[in-house]
Amino acid sequence: MSAETKFAKQRLLDQFSSQKAAAGHALNTRVFFMNEVQRWDPKQQDALDSAIDELVSEGLIENRDGTPFLTEKGVDHLYPEVGNSVRDAILRYFASSGARAGHAFNTRAFMQTVYSGWNPKQKEALEVTCEKLIADGLVEESGDNLLLTDKGYGAIY
Repeated sequence: MSAETKFAKQRLLDQFSSQKAAAGHALNTRVFFMNEVQRWDPKQQDALDSAIDELVSEGLIENRDGTPFLTEKGVDHLYPEVGNSVRDAILRYFASSGARAGHAFNTRAFMQTVYSGWNPKQKEALEVTCEKLIADGLVEESGDNLLLTDKGYGAIY
């Protein structure tokens, strides 16, 4: 593989990542060509088709009528395993707001400031993580709210 093809492959994957693309999402080709490809040198531009072909053969993308779409394998390649990142983000959010035991989680603000920047794997893990936090006794449900418990308060400070 040429250096130009390697470069183009990486830039394609970086674009999917910056879009926080999930499996089945299309590359925003308009943005990609306007913001990326037009800045490449001619050899790099010429390597774009072979880069797409290689990513298709690796199973990371599908090429549907000239538009690249991310596959599940591509998602696994782009985004690391979630681990405790979602749990830690929720607890950090409680801490950043100075929450005490009994304080409610500001879901709307969290969604706008934290969740919106997450990759698809993190977003998918949110519900299960909240259930685990409840099961671990760090938060409790009250109606539609999550409330920090004494145990949660002790865990974040």
